[in-house]
This record gives sequence, C-alpha cells and structure tokens, in this order.
Amino acid sequence: MKIFLCVLMSMFFCVYLQPGVVFAEIVTGQAYIENGNISKASANARKNAMRSYVEEKLGVHVKSTTEVVNNMLVRDSIVARANGYLLVKKVVSERILGEIYQVTLELETSNDLINSMTKDVAAQLLAIDEDSSRNGVHVAIVDEDIKNTVLWNSYFTGMLKQAGFRAEVNDDVVLYLSQNINNFNDLKMNTEIRRIGRTGDRGTANAVIRGRVGLARKTEKIAERSYKAVAQVNCELIGYDNNSIDVAAGYYYYVADNAELAEQMAKEVALRTAAEQLSSQALKTHQLEYRGGVHNIKVTLCFRGLSNKAVQRDLIAGALAEANCRVIRSGFLPDNTLQIFVHADDYNNVEELKEAVLQQLRGPFPKVVDIIDQNQIGSTKLNFALWGT
Repeated sequence: MKIFLCVLMSMFFCVYLQPGVVFAEIVTGQAYIENGNISKASANARKNAMRSYVEEKLGVHVKSTTEVVNNMLVRDSIVARANGYLLVKKVVSERILGEIYQVTLELETSNDLINSMTKDVAAQLLAIDEDSSRNGVHVAIVDEDIKNTVLWNSYFTGMLKQAGFRAEVNDDVVLYLSQNINNFNDLKMNTEIRRIGRTGDRGTANAVIRGRVGLARKTEKIAERSYKAVAQVNCELIGYDNNSIDVAAGYYYYVADNAELAEQMAKEVALRTAAEQLSSQALKTHQLEYRGGVHNIKVTLCFRGLSNKAVQRDLIAGALAEANCRVIRSGFLPDNTLQIFVHADDYNNVEELKEAVLQQLRGPFPKVVDIIDQNQIGSTKLNFALWGT
C-alpha cells in the first residue's frame, strides 16, 4: 500500500509540473456583501476563487519557479490578468448565504501560461533594479504580529517595484519602528527616521515609507465556515531631503473559511492598497520621481548671524536665484534667523544643492559655513551661519 501511494504521488508531481499540462478545477470563492452591494460582492467572490485557485492548486509550481520573485506578486498578477491566464469554463453556482455572496467556478489554466507570468514578473523587477527612470525609496513596514514583518516588507517592496520604482527594505528603520511600535503616531519619530535613513549608504533612495498594519478588531464569524477580518493600515511616505509627507491609511476587510486566513488576507489587501495609493501619489509629487536626470527638491534653508536683515536678505535672495532656487516663502524667526523655503530642479540631491548655494553665498558672505543642528525637529533643513558679516 505504501509503495502504491509513493508511486501515485510521484506520478502526480510529474504531471503537475510538466510543461504544457492543462489544469481544470472546481473552486469556490466568497465575499462579504457590504452595504447591500451585490455586484461588488460577486466580483470580489470571483477574485477570491481565482486567488484560491492560484494559491492552492498551482502554489507548488509557482513557488518552485520564483525563488527570487515574490510569490504573492505572481499570484496577484495572475488574478489581475485573469482573462489571459485563467479561463472561467463554467459558473457552477452562485448564491447568497446571509451576508455572504458565494460563487463556484470551473477554472482552467496551463503550466505554460504560469511559466510565462513568472518570467514576466521576474524580468520586470530585474529591469527596474538595473535601469529605472524613477528614483528609489526605502521601505519599513511593521506588523503588530512581529512574525509577519519580514513577509510584509518583501511584499510591499515588490509592489513598489511593479509600479516602476527602485525599492529596498531599510532594516535599521524597521528595527527602530519595531522597538517603538506603540508610539507609531508620534510625528517626532519622523526626525529620527530621516536621520537613520540618511545614515550610511542610502543608494538612490530619497524617501522612506514607514508603515504599520494590524487588526482593527477581533475577527468575527459571520456564517457557517465564514470569518470576517478587518485590518487597519497606516503608511507615510517621508522625503529624506524635504518636508513633504504622503499618507495612505484605512480599514480593509476580507472573508475566508477560517479566521487565520481571513486575517492574513485582510492585511495583504490593506498593504496592497496602500502601496498602490502611495505609488500613484508619488507620480504627482517630487518625492520619488526622477525623470530625464532632473530631481525636484524642496527644502528649507536657514541663515543665522545676520547683522543687517533688510540688506542681507536681498543679497541672500540674489545668491539663491543664481543657484537656480525659486523662493516659495520666507520669514524671520524670533532669534533673527532667516528661514527660506525653496524649490530647485537642477540637482541630483540635496547635497549638490547645498554646495551650489554655498558657492553663490561666498561672494557676498566670504565667511559663510554650513552647520548641522542636532536638535532640529521636523522637516529637513539646511543651516548656514554668516559669521563675521
């Protein structure tokens, strides 16, 4: 009997992994009917069925061919392009069970199509790593259930790469967030996160996404073998060299036939949505975008030691204009420090901008020096002292 079972299993895996083999399977999907929206629940139930099919029926094959590709990304890509990779041969049944919409589908796909998809995703991510038209971003995601933190960082990074950005996990920021997870909403943490992110070799990254995900409330059983989990996500994209912040936050639910799966998938949906939102926002702002060799930098410049405020303000404004900086707003602080918020797009990074400003200032202010304010809280600032002027 044991020999028979071993032979049978060997035959199964040979067929299962054989190129060109077509798979057909009856799969059931379900979704929560939110606010009586049947059509939305029907669409979500179909996606649930397709996701389950790829995860459970083709999971062995996908994982065996995507050692360096995020398995969840491959699965999501197949589901997103279902018309090209999954064939719905037949809708077996559709029914409403209380608050649950349930659909049973006969799905079909082949190894060739799955192989094609995994290669497409791998090639896409590799191309982005080697030659991207957009600048980089660090990722630091923490889960209230710490054991999932590594998984979510990998997934979130992959989502950003699929959107066309260079992305990598910043382990130091992840550690800092893990140690301060209960203080996540304290905005003063952003100052330390910027400091950590700018320390050492930050590569092409000029921003970091710090995020936290967890369950919003206790998972509830809403029908026989149906559990609804609600996840809460809060992500902020923080520029290293500017004071801009983009935010993606919200609550997302998922229904599955067991509580653990519902909780895991709710968090995944939350993070996937946050990554999509931040990617879209980044295209409209200067924080991540890098096209044609041009960075858009916005930064605050602080000038100390002015003895003649009116005259020297005009001299500084002239020097900034020569450095191709456009003044957005300016004003004096109580200690007579002149603070100017500028925009520049001729520099690769804030260090290049600083050197250009120093060069132009040395004409009217020969003794100008740049200084580091260790007590600075808030947005990134460049500080200059006009000693002896």
